[in-house]
Amino acid sequence: MRSSSGATSPSKKTVIFGTDGLFSPGTFSINGSYVSSFGPDITAIPADKALVALALAKFGKFGTFGPPVFAAQHVVDEAIASVCKSGQTPTRANVLAAIKKTNEATTILGQPIKFTSSGDVVNGKFFLFKIDSSGKYNLIPG
Repeated sequence: MRSSSGATSPSKKTVIFGTDGLFSPGTFSINGSYVSSFGPDITAIPADKALVALALAKFGKFGTFGPPVFAAQHVVDEAIASVCKSGQTPTRANVLAAIKKTNEATTILGQPIKFTSSGDVVNGKFFLFKIDSSGKYNLIPG
């Protein structure tokens, strides 16, 4: 690049780092870019293979927003079911108490769901992907 004086300036290299809203394989595929997400890419979880195939057949592409919502709704559904099985009528208080007791060893997210006393997911994490030259999102660390 030349300035008005005719001198050249050094080239610049920018690395793009986007949040989960930028997670869009096939659309956003700039080599060397990074994308973070609060949920994993379940298409890369072997245990989810059948579920992923069904979802793709029915809905087409999906990203990292739906699976955590599915997992959260499953926690709520299981809590309501446990309240009903105990013979109680579900209320906000007893369903919340049941949610706090959640201890799912396996989930669609490829990780357990259990809550701390403050309501956070035990060993909760975010996910970081680096896009390679083919446009593939690679989980870091892989």
